[in-house]
Amino acid sequence: MTCPFGSGIFVDPEETGDMVAFTAGMGLLSVLDLVYFLYKKEILLQELAQKATENDVSDVEYDSIGESDQEDLLMLDEFRLTLFVTAKSMKETIGLPLLIETERVCRGSGRFRLFLSFTKKTVGGGIGKMGRFTAEDYGENIPEEIERVLVYGPMEFISDTIKLVKEVGISEEIIYVG
Repeated sequence: MTCPFGSGIFVDPEETGDMVAFTAGMGLLSVLDLVYFLYKKEILLQELAQKATENDVSDVEYDSIGESDQEDLLMLDEFRLTLFVTAKSMKETIGLPLLIETERVCRGSGRFRLFLSFTKKTVGGGIGKMGRFTAEDYGENIPEEIERVLVYGPMEFISDTIKLVKEVGISEEIIYVG
């Protein structure tokens, strides 16, 4: 058995638009590093904004973020990610605390939007929807101008998702399957 090789999702520093990702099951792992990047970026920007209101923008650091990492985080200023996650249940959703916390800290900036769908009855939590996403769900929540669409998950999910996103008018040329 072999595993996929590569350096993950490449986001060009010049990329300024919206990226939309659709994931199911283990496919979510493919975008968690990007979600974590947006989380760290938002924390740093909030800290910079706080320091600016205090007129002290020198020596801004966030915990373990070194100087070179801060420079990386300040790239992709206009980049935004809309993430649709389909999972069996809340319990089986990989990285759920990171997803929820990233959505919370990014709420004011709009850099990250999260939509959850659970296919198995989920008790408590009050987040996400029951059942699979529909073309209507996608149409209502997908940004108008998209640079790239990513689809990760089992083959049946990938096939169904591509059909749905084409239904809402997304060009096949910008759809990347992982």
